[in-house]
Amino acid sequence: MAAKKAKVSYDQEEDIFYVHLDTPIADSLEHGNYIIDFSKDNRIVGLEILNASKNIFAGIQSSEEMDIKKSLATVKSALFGIHEDKRMVWIGVLFVVQIQNKERTHSIQIDIPHVMLSK
Repeated sequence: MAAKKAKVSYDQEEDIFYVHLDTPIADSLEHGNYIIDFSKDNRIVGLEILNASKNIFAGIQSSEEMDIKKSLATVKSALFGIHEDKRMVWIGVLFVVQIQNKERTHSIQIDIPHVMLSK
């Protein structure tokens, strides 16, 4: 699937970053710090990232954590893409965020064995 523009929301208190297409969700699957949302025709249409400030920005110092949370709250859209073969599914998210007055592009890639997504 080619990358599509997706909506983004961030719950700063719970530290959950949510990326989703404009498609109703029929089911979800938890995979570590991620919750993957599926449409009724079993397509991946959303991704929730738990403990987002730590999982998205693992290399940033903890003293910057509040800036990270404030910055994540300003992100409103992202590119969301899925690639799969017989063994793996790759979910990719790309977005731009301002941290300490610097614009940073971030990408997230989650690799999931296809067998884990079989229902």
